[in-house]
Parts: sequence; structure tokens; C-alpha cells
Amino acid sequence: MFALSCSITTESCAQTTVFEANFNSDGSGSSGASPDAWSASTASSCAAMSITTSAWRFTTGSGGCNNETAVWTSSSIAISSLTGISLSYITTSNGFSNITASMSNGSLNGSVFTPNAGATTTQITFTVAIIKKERYRTLDDVVLTGTLSCTDSDGDGVADQDDPANTDACIPSQFGTGCATDTDADGQPNRVHGGQRRHRWVRRVVLGVPSPCAAVVPLWHAVVRRFFLC
Repeated sequence: MFALSCSITTESCAQTTVFEANFNSDGSGSSGASPDAWSASTASSCAAMSITTSAWRFTTGSGGCNNETAVWTSSSIAISSLTGISLSYITTSNGFSNITASMSNGSLNGSVFTPNAGATTTQITFTVAIIKKERYRTLDDVVLTGTLSCTDSDGDGVADQDDPANTDACIPSQFGTGCATDTDADGQPNRVHGGQRRHRWVRRVVLGVPSPCAAVVPLWHAVVRRFFLC
């Protein structure tokens, strides 16, 4: 007996990027969205924020422009379905400055972020301090990554974050793993053969009507009344 199978495709549980700011399409030093939204501010009257050579830059002016500070902040980032959250970025300076990274609703240790229990969102903040005139500090390629949770509470083959009903194996599909619905009451669940009797699938092939799985079945199989499952 030959058997054809249908499957449900769900989101991969591999590492994914949940926030990125590369500044490639931004033109203002105070806000942007390239590709994700961010904002920045400073109380200084002599230092300036800008986008220079596709990077965010904070620069002190001449004269007595020293001991100046700027704060860069990301938009809110959803993290409830993530594990192994990690932050990376690129920064350069021509001296006498420092940059400090932090993240809300948890603790950042080096590049590794550990969210507080129950935390569903976070924001990335960079605080830049320059202590001398005519100095700069840049920020570029801010990226937050994590691994999507693959918890499947109802065993239907769909991860919880993609499943509208985490305790019902027959939602979102009666053809999912673990669903026992048997529409035609033949003793086999729908996931085995699509909820139709086998001879009806053979009839579909004979009449040239494709099955829902769009399987290509040689006509001679139908002639000898082979049963194909889907």
C-alpha cells in the first residue's frame, strides 16, 4: 500500500533577529526606523547628534563643550517567546568618551540578556558620555537576537506562539499531530487520510480531480484500485 502524507508547516525554532538598527536609511540623529524604530536625546546645547556614514554619532563642539551626555533608546521589543537573548553592536570613538548599554525588564551581562520572570518586553538603552571638546562616539548595527520557544503544549505540531489554542490538538487544524477527529467515522483520524474514505480518493484520481495534497498519482495505480492515503 502506498501512502501520501500532509504536514503542517510551523515557524522554525532557530535563532531569530527581533530588533535591528543599522541606520542605513535614517537621516536624523534624534529618531529613525532603519529597519526598526529608535530615538535619541541630549540636554547639551553645544554637542550634536547625527547620522554620519550610516552610523549614529554624538559629537561635542569646540570651546567649552565637554562633559556632555546623550541617550539612545530602541522601541519596545517583544521577548515573551524568546530564550538565549543576546545583544550586539558596533561603536567607535576618537577618545575621551564611553558608552554604556542597558536593557529594561531584566539584566544585561556583557552581551547576554536575562529577562525578569514574566517579562514580555524590553528596551535597549545606550548612554554616551564625552568629557572633552571636539570628540565623538558612534553607534551602529544594534542587533538583538534570541531563540523562539518551541513549546507545544497540546502536541499538535504547532509551537505555542503560533497556536491560537494551546490546549486543543485539533486547532488550528484537524490534520495536526495528536488530533483524533474522525470526520467519516472510519476508525482513522483525519490526519491519516484527510477525513475522506479511501475509495473516494481513488475516484478523484480516476476523474482527474487533484486531492487537497496536490499529489501526482499515476493513473495505473487507480486502475488497479490501489488505495492512496493523504
